[in-house]
Amino acid sequence: MWCINKMKNSINIIILLFLCSCTAVGGSALEWEYDGTVRHGSQKIKTKLHNAYYAFNSEEGIYLAGFVIDEKAVNHPYVVFVKKDLTEQFDWVQQAMVEQMFIFNNQLFLLDEYGNTKVKSGQSWNKSKISFLPNSKIVYNVSDIIACVPSPLGKSSQDKGNCYSLKKGWKVNVAWRSIQPIVCGGFLNAIEDDSAKIKAHKINLDTGRIVKSIDLKSPPSQENLCNMFVSK
Repeated sequence: MWCINKMKNSINIIILLFLCSCTAVGGSALEWEYDGTVRHGSQKIKTKLHNAYYAFNSEEGIYLAGFVIDEKAVNHPYVVFVKKDLTEQFDWVQQAMVEQMFIFNNQLFLLDEYGNTKVKSGQSWNKSKISFLPNSKIVYNVSDIIACVPSPLGKSSQDKGNCYSLKKGWKVNVAWRSIQPIVCGGFLNAIEDDSAKIKAHKINLDTGRIVKSIDLKSPPSQENLCNMFVSK
């Protein structure tokens, strides 16, 4: 009897481990490679992309932005979607490079390099009324959308980087380049890093006003941005 109970317990443990393993694999995000390949554990699928540069994971699967190269060696921007179980994929040709995807008001949007957006409706992407400045990076998309534009690389340019709110209408000049601003604890933390003098700014999300600034000896890492004003 003891042997039978022990065998039953062993079988139950094996079944439990198997179920946990299946759950972990099923719940994990899909992985992708720069050649347009998408992986799920040991399984993989090749998309029509010849190269990919951006990915957005969703509950249903993964979106890749990249290029399809034609017979004349011309790059055509595309968005590809691969289902979580790798059974289906869909693709849409674009007029411009897709910079980012984001969810706002429970809808999925894509943002291109010129600041134009499209919203997903069924299996189509429709032009959206939301627009941004060219080269914008969305840093917050909860109750409002806040985007930031990096400083141009050319030293001769008179333009400076900035951050702005679509809903509340404010805009603040912040000369950031390599360290993308981030929202922490209800404030926007931004690093001016395009000159020898490095400064950190704490910006109010409602007004766009800089409430605190500090000088830095060296630029922080992206991971430490939320700790810039702790105990300062």
